[in-house]
Amino acid sequence: MSTSATRGGARCSLPSAAKDVGSSALPERIYFGPGGTQLAAELRHVHAERVLFVCSERQVAAVRQTSQQVVADHDVEVAVLGGGEFSSASAYNAARTHRSDVVVAVGGGTVIDQAKRACTILDIPLIALPTTYSAAELDRRVHSRGLSANGPVFDTAVAPAAVVYDPCLTLTLSPRQTGLSLVGAIGAGVEVLRSAEVGSSLWTLAHHGLSELGRAALDTVYRPDSLPARSVVQFGAYLVGAAVATAQTSAVASAARELAAVSGLNYAEARAMVSLSLVDTVAEARSDVRAVLLSSWSCTGPAAFLHDLATGSGAACVRPERVIRHLAAIARKYGI
Repeated sequence: MSTSATRGGARCSLPSAAKDVGSSALPERIYFGPGGTQLAAELRHVHAERVLFVCSERQVAAVRQTSQQVVADHDVEVAVLGGGEFSSASAYNAARTHRSDVVVAVGGGTVIDQAKRACTILDIPLIALPTTYSAAELDRRVHSRGLSANGPVFDTAVAPAAVVYDPCLTLTLSPRQTGLSLVGAIGAGVEVLRSAEVGSSLWTLAHHGLSELGRAALDTVYRPDSLPARSVVQFGAYLVGAAVATAQTSAVASAARELAAVSGLNYAEARAMVSLSLVDTVAEARSDVRAVLLSSWSCTGPAAFLHDLATGSGAACVRPERVIRHLAAIARKYGI
């Protein structure tokens, strides 16, 4: 299975490392550009006749508009499932009731993960339209409820048949959500740099992803309506996500799940806190990683860059002492 990437209908320029990594677990087709255009092409590709859209609460209005356009332009039947009660069970039941032959998931990691589970059971294709920079759409490991002695439990679900990266969908993120998501993506990339052999395909892929994130992250926060900046950041998050999915690194995700479970933080907040801790630790201990970050980001140092990013977005805030203690203990446990 090969992975193809297109931007606006044309092949996207991927770093050579992206072609070298084992991509059999990644989606077959990756699109960058206007969601409606690319989604229409993909629905034709999978010969869709009955489409179920699933989405987060903040995407319901946009998804209903998109679904109406799909009905108008194609001879398909469409149903929409969205809102706060969304789960893999509700997606499964809705798809069965509707007799869907494809599911389109629009949202962040939670929505896409639950859609993966439902499509795995039903054995139907999934098309993902991410609205955050978590790259959950690229990772076949899906978080299961509960913790083991080694942290959160993961199971394996279907990879999407295709992913459409439309920067307009990320405009629904608040500045704080944008900052939290970006810091989390950066932490994931640094984790790959820490674990991969210097100069390897995975190391190079993570390096390219961090460079793209660094090139546009501050513009995304300080100029939130800039679609060019959001498009660059999406591409960087995709490259980092491809490296994470292939390397199967999980320290940041596992530590964040555990921190969220004991601290009262949500997962995005916990992931950002863990990521900040990891970047500080690795940049201090590894001169090669620090050099990568300095070459990728226009700043005096990794800490200064992340401080600007977190402060500008509102992602940085004072945490109670008990949360700091939890973070310290969990960071030691996972070697962060």
